[in-house]
Amino acid sequence: MEPSKNSYIWVMANSYTRWLWKDFAKHLGSVTGLRPILIVGRAEDKRFYEQQFGEDPEFEIVVLHNPYITVIEGGSGTDRSRDARAMERRFGKTIARELLLTDRHLGRGFMTAGLGHPKSRTAAVATLDLKHEAIVEQFDFVDRLFESHPPKFVVSYYGGGGITQKPIAMICRERGVPFRALCPARFGDLMYWAHDEMEGCPELVELLGRKAPRLDDAEIDAMRDMLKPSGLATNSAALANLRNSIRLTTVIKRSIRLILQRWYGLYRGYDLARTGYLISSQLAQMFRARRHSRLLDKYAVRDLSRLPDRKIVYFPLQQEPEASTLTLSPRHSNQIATVVELGLSLPSDAVLVVKEHIWQIGRRPDGFFEALLEIPNLVLVHPEASSLEIIHRASLVCTISSSAGYEATALGRNVGFFWETSPLRNIEHVRIFTRFAGIEELPDILDDDDEASARRRANDGAVFLKRLRDYCMDLESLNFHMRDGRPSEDEMKLLSGPLLESMSSPELPTAANG
Repeated sequence: MEPSKNSYIWVMANSYTRWLWKDFAKHLGSVTGLRPILIVGRAEDKRFYEQQFGEDPEFEIVVLHNPYITVIEGGSGTDRSRDARAMERRFGKTIARELLLTDRHLGRGFMTAGLGHPKSRTAAVATLDLKHEAIVEQFDFVDRLFESHPPKFVVSYYGGGGITQKPIAMICRERGVPFRALCPARFGDLMYWAHDEMEGCPELVELLGRKAPRLDDAEIDAMRDMLKPSGLATNSAALANLRNSIRLTTVIKRSIRLILQRWYGLYRGYDLARTGYLISSQLAQMFRARRHSRLLDKYAVRDLSRLPDRKIVYFPLQQEPEASTLTLSPRHSNQIATVVELGLSLPSDAVLVVKEHIWQIGRRPDGFFEALLEIPNLVLVHPEASSLEIIHRASLVCTISSSAGYEATALGRNVGFFWETSPLRNIEHVRIFTRFAGIEELPDILDDDDEASARRRANDGAVFLKRLRDYCMDLESLNFHMRDGRPSEDEMKLLSGPLLESMSSPELPTAANG
C-alpha cells in the first residue's frame, strides 16, 4: 500500500531497543498505508539509524528539539513565564508537576530521595526562567511538528515522559491522536500496548476488574508456579556486577574512562558531552555507592528470619529519578514522606519493612539511611534480600508503582498503590491511596483478615495473573532487551497486530484489512 503524503505514523525510537525501530517504522507504514517518520532525541541517533543495517531508511528521521541546549547556552534572556502560564491553562496542568518533575535534570530539586544522583551541567546552570523558556520552546517545536507532519497515531517504547516526550503525549490527548507505548507488564517478558505514558489501558483495566471465577487449589498453585520476575529484574549476575562496580579498582578504571569519554564527546561536538553529567558529580556518586553499600552491609537485615514476629507492612523503595515514580505517579512523588507517613499510620502490632532498590545505591542523599534507621517501627532490609520472601511474609504491601505490588497482587496479599491510575486499581484486594488519603485505614486493613479472606485473595490473585498473561504479548523469544540483530517480519507482526487492534479510529486500517 502506498503511503499517504499527508498522514503520518510517528515512531519514537528508544536507545535501549534500537534494533527494532527502523524496521518497525517501515513495517507499520506498509500495513497501514501511512507515512512513517522516526523521531529521535539527538543528531547522533539520526546518523545511527541512517546507517543501521547498511540501508537507507526510506523515510524521514526527525530530531527532537533539545531543551538542554537552550539552558546551557543561556537562553534568549526573555521572560517566558506568561507563555508558560498560558500553556498550563491550555492543558489544565502545572509545568512543575507534569514537566519538571519528570525530568532528572531540570526537576532535580523535586527528587528528594534521589539527590545523590549525579548532577548534570544542565542542572547546575538552570534557572527558573531558563526552565520556562526551554519548556515553552519544546511545546512550540512539537506543535509545529504536529502541523507539518500530522500523525494518525504515535508509537513508542515506554515513552511519553520527560521534557522532550511529555509534550507529545499531552498534545496527542488534546487532539485525540492515539498514543501507544509498548509497556512491560511486570512479569517475565510480558508486554502490552499502553494508551498513555502512565501504563494506562482501559481494556486491560476492565478485564482485570471483572469478578473472578472460582479456582481450585491446584489451579491456584499452577498459576503461582508460573510467576516470573520481570525480564528487567535483578538477578545473581546483576548482583555480581553491582558488587564489582563498587570495588576501588573498578571505580578508578571507570573514572578514567569517563574522563576520556567526555574529552572525546567534546571533541566530536556531541550535545550529551555539553549537557550531560558533571565528571565530579559522577565520581562522587561512585564513591558514595561504596560508602552507602558498606552502611547497608552493616545495618540492613539480610537474614529475613530475623524480622520481628509482628505483622509486616512492606514498602520497597524505588529508583529516583525514574519514570516508574515521577511519570507514573506525579501526584505522589515523595518517597521519604511516604515512609514517615506509613510508619505513623501503623498499629502497635505491626512493623514497616523497607528495602532499598539494588540499582539506587549511591543515588540517595547522604544521611538518607541514617534517617530511616531513626524511625522506631521501621526495619531496613538489605537490597540483596529477596523481595518475594518479604511479600510472602507481609500482611500488606504498599508501593508507589513497584513491580512488588504486582507480585503481591498475584500472591493474594493486600496491596496499596500510591498510583491513582494503576491498571490493577479495580482488583478487590488492591487499594488506591490518593496521596496520603486512605492510609489511616491501615490498622483496620491489618485487623480485618481471616482464612476465608486469604483464600479469596489467593484465588483472585491467580485469576489476575492468568488474565494478564492471556492479554499480553509474550516477547521472551525476541530477547527484547538484549539484542542487536534486526527483527523478522513475523516478530514485527507479533507487535503490530495487537497495536493496530488497540486503535479505535475507523480511519486506521488494520493489518488484516490493509
